[in-house]
Amino acid sequence: MEIKELAEYSPVPLSEQMLVQLERDCELLLEWNEKINLTALRTRDDIYEKHFLDCLLPIALIGQNASVIDVGSGAGFPGVVFAAGSQSDAAGADRQARGLSAAAGQ
Repeated sequence: MEIKELAEYSPVPLSEQMLVQLERDCELLLEWNEKINLTALRTRDDIYEKHFLDCLLPIALIGQNASVIDVGSGAGFPGVVFAAGSQSDAAGADRQARGLSAAAGQ
C-alpha cells in the first residue's frame, strides 16, 4: 500500500501535509523497531493498515478538533497518528518512555 492509498481508505480526509507526516512516522517506526521492539508489525503495508487506519477511525467519531490524551500509548498508537491526522491537541503518556521517545524520533 502506498501512502496515497491510505488517504483513499481513511475514514477522515487527509491533507498532503498529513500524509507526509504519516509517511515520516512510518519511517521512524520501521527504523526504531529494529532497535527496540515497539510493535510486531514489520512492514509498511501492515503499519498503514493495522496501525494508521485503525488509529484514524476515532477521529471520524469524535471529530478533528477534539483534545485527547492517549494513556498507555507505548509506541505512540493511537496518539501519534491521531495528532498527524487531525487538527487537535493530542498527548501521549506511558510508564515506559522508550516507545514515546522512539515515536517522537528521539
